Parts: sequence; structure tokens; C-alpha cells
Amino acid sequence: MEKAYISLMDAKVKAGKPLTTQPNITFAKLMKQFSDETACKTLLRDLRWPDGVRCPRCGNPAVYDLPSRKWHWQCTKCAPGGSTGYRFSIIAGTIFENTNKPLRE
Repeated sequence: MEKAYISLMDAKVKAGKPLTTQPNITFAKLMKQFSDETACKTLLRDLRWPDGVRCPRCGNPAVYDLPSRKWHWQCTKCAPGGSTGYRFSIIAGTIFENTNKPLRE
């Protein structure tokens, strides 16, 4: 999909069209749509894993929720040395990883 997007952008540049478009949502509508942390995390999950959550390390789709921590999952397939498995969150591997800031700020 990324190559198709780049090709489309290259075609637009060659045609003399701008790389950006006008936003189709106002800031007020955006703030209303993402009024809380859950809405932001839901969007991030759906954009990142449209076909269901997968392990960011090995791509395994057979991950399971950690009942004690919302927005966290565990993959036992890529567990090093037979441990309980690799645990990851909604922000693992993103620019938000290793931050304590909420997504909405």
C-alpha cells in the first residue's frame, strides 16, 4: 500500500497538483470526535491494526488481551527463552512509546 501511495503522490507532483489538501473537518469537530483518551486509543488501534491486533515484533495475530491492563496485549509466540510472552501496548513502536503523556494533550 505504501508504494501505491508514493506513486500516487509522485503522479500528483508531476501533474503540478499540491501535495496537501484542505482539511474536511474543523478543529472543533476533531476535538468533539476525540473527546477522551479512549476515543484516541480506539482510532490508533483501528488505524494500526485494521484486521485485528497483531504482535508488533512477529506479526502474530493470535495475541490476547491482558485483563488487568486495558489497551495491552500479550504474544506468546515470540517469547524469548520460554518466558510468559511479549507484552505490548497500543503505543508500542509509535512516537508515543516511553512517554507518560496522554494521547489527547
